[in-house]
Amino acid sequence: MNEDKFWELIASSLQAAPDVTEVPTRLSKMLVSMPTENIFLFAHEFDRACRRAYDWRLWAAATVICGYCSNDVFSDFRSWLIAHGRSVFDRAIIDPDSLAALNDFHGDDGEGCLGTFASVAFDAYEAKTGRTDFWEQIPSLPPSPLMHRDAWDGKPETLEQIVPRLFAKFGRKA
Repeated sequence: MNEDKFWELIASSLQAAPDVTEVPTRLSKMLVSMPTENIFLFAHEFDRACRRAYDWRLWAAATVICGYCSNDVFSDFRSWLIAHGRSVFDRAIIDPDSLAALNDFHGDDGEGCLGTFASVAFDAYEAKTGRTDFWEQIPSLPPSPLMHRDAWDGKPETLEQIVPRLFAKFGRKA
């Protein structure tokens, strides 16, 4: 599985889903029908996408959308972003404020997070094999990158400067 196939699977899942919260379940079902190796490759592509989205500007966007943003929330936010598909994801990488164009911010607990997405490959592997040793079987993933917050001091009052459209849409400070 390459990056294009990864995004094609997400697009198919998203197209068949009533909303983004259904994407993980649909993806897991699709992966179960594939060779086990594809499940591992999907996990690697998911990890690569998460790393691409590991950016201080997206962290600022997540803070505005979710009202706060811990490390765990940012991880779930990046999953939510990936579940929206390649075009939304790619636009957000370039311009996080582009997320203001979305009409639906549903996710876990009604906010822009989707923690269940992170377990898609694990769930598919377990359903396919009946085993729970996914993390022992998957080849090592590199450690998470370090983030440099060069332009965001972490203060809520600077969020409006970084993501003005999102700030206006949500009308609150983190």
